[in-house]
Amino acid sequence: MKRAVKPRRWRRWTLLCAVLAGGWAYVHWTDPDRLKASVLRWLDASWQGTRSVGEVRYTPWGGLQVHDLILNAGAANGRLILPRLRLRWSPLRPLLGESMLSDIELDGAILELPAETFR
Repeated sequence: MKRAVKPRRWRRWTLLCAVLAGGWAYVHWTDPDRLKASVLRWLDASWQGTRSVGEVRYTPWGGLQVHDLILNAGAANGRLILPRLRLRWSPLRPLLGESMLSDIELDGAILELPAETFR
C-alpha cells in the first residue's frame, strides 16, 4: 500500500516570505529621503564647495533622478546648476562584466562663471 504524499506548504510560505522581504527592501532602499541623504554623502566625499539637492527619486526603469542639483564653488569660481540629472545603473551589470553605471543624462545644465574669467 502506498503512503499518501503530504502537500508541501512550506514552499508557498517561503515564496510568500521572500516576496514580502524583497518588497520591503525595495521600499526601504528607494525611500526619497534615504536616497537624498545618500546623494548628499556622495557629494560630501567628492565636492569641496557648497551643494544643494532638490528631489531624488529612483525607479528600476528610469534609474536615479536628481532634480535641482546646485554645485557652488564660491563667488570666484562659479557654480553648476543641474535641473535634472539621471543616472541609469543596475546592480546586476557587474555580473556580466560591465560597469554598474550605463548612462548619465543631463537636462538643462547651466554653468555660471564670474565675469572676471573672461577678461
